[in-house]
Order: sequence, then C-alpha cells, then structure tokens
Amino acid sequence: ITTHPEFVRQVIRLIKPTGAKIFVGDGPGAMGHKQQLDLVFQTSGIKKVCQEEDVELAYFNHAVLKKGMPLADWLEHCNKIVSLPKFKTHDLMLLTGAVKNLFGFVMGLYKVEVHKKALEPKGMAKVLADIYEVIRPALSIVDGILAMEGDGPGSSGTPKNLGLIFAGTDAVAVDSVLATVMGLRPQDILTNLEAASRNLGEMNLDNIDVLGE
Repeated sequence: ITTHPEFVRQVIRLIKPTGAKIFVGDGPGAMGHKQQLDLVFQTSGIKKVCQEEDVELAYFNHAVLKKGMPLADWLEHCNKIVSLPKFKTHDLMLLTGAVKNLFGFVMGLYKVEVHKKALEPKGMAKVLADIYEVIRPALSIVDGILAMEGDGPGSSGTPKNLGLIFAGTDAVAVDSVLATVMGLRPQDILTNLEAASRNLGEMNLDNIDVLGE
C-alpha cells in the first residue's frame, strides 16, 4: 500500500552524494498532529530508515495557502521535491501515481473537505492538477516493485508482483506510461487529461522517450 522503506532508503543514498540536505515527509490520510504522523512513520518503517540514514523527518503540520488550499509549508523550505509514489489503483481516479501522490501535501483534515467538494472524478482531477501546478516535483520515482491492483487504494486491493521502477521529471508522462502498463490509455486517467490540457505535462506516448524495459 505504501512506498517501501528500503525504496526510500535507496533514493536517499542516491541523493546524498549531491551534498543536498534531505528531508523525508508525508501527509497520510486525514492525519495532521505530530503524534499521529509519528505513529505512521514508525509503523511504515520510514522513521527507522531516516534515523539510520541520518536524515530529518518532515512533519506536515503547518500550512501555507496555495491556490486556495492549505498545503504543507515544507514546500517553501525545500528547493527540490522528489516524489516517491506507490504504483496502485484507486477506486475514484483509477490510478494513484505521480500526480495523485502530491495530494499528500494537502494538510490534515482538509483532505476530507476536498473529497466532499470533489465527489466526481473530473472534479478531483482538477484539484490534483491544481496541486501539481503548484508543486511540480523535480523527479518522480515510482515504486512498482510490488504494485497493487483491484479495489485500491486501501488494503482491499490485490498485490501485484510487477518488478518495475519508473522515474521521470514529468509526472504526467510517468502516469501515462503507468496507464499503458495497466492496459489502459493515457487519456483514461483524468489527471492526465486535465494536466495535459493546461500544458503541465505530456501524455502522448509518441512524444515520451521511454528508456529501459
């Protein structure tokens, strides 16, 4: 369900030689209090990895207003964002990928408010494109080693041994390739349609260079 802690560790080790100061953060579910976040970090194994790699955990418990949404103020403390989504299905959006992963920057209980206002997939796609327009990660690296299909994004989904890692600077292009691997068309993913219509990314496979497998 979540990005594997060892996957996070290896990304940390890839970034370390650049000399960058690394922070690892997340905004899981509707949680916002540090105590709740700490429990998630500990249970998922992320806290242990950060301690062993000597990097700082970023608690998303203070907000800055962007496009009318309270997003984690760490956006203003970091000059590069590397997003590490898990490759899995989503009952509303079909895919939880590189664009959808950024919903984790929405603060705490406001996630519930967003879902109340955007009950339909098209409405949610607009919200997610708004967030992507603000954040634009420098790199998205998708954990598709053990993916999930079926009734996601929660524990009722079915594990899928895929054995793949996807990485790209354009989250829309990444999600377009993920859709193709799923047997869908890029335009079947509404976040792709919405973001591409704003010229935020590329969903035409003919214009996407796929290197590797």
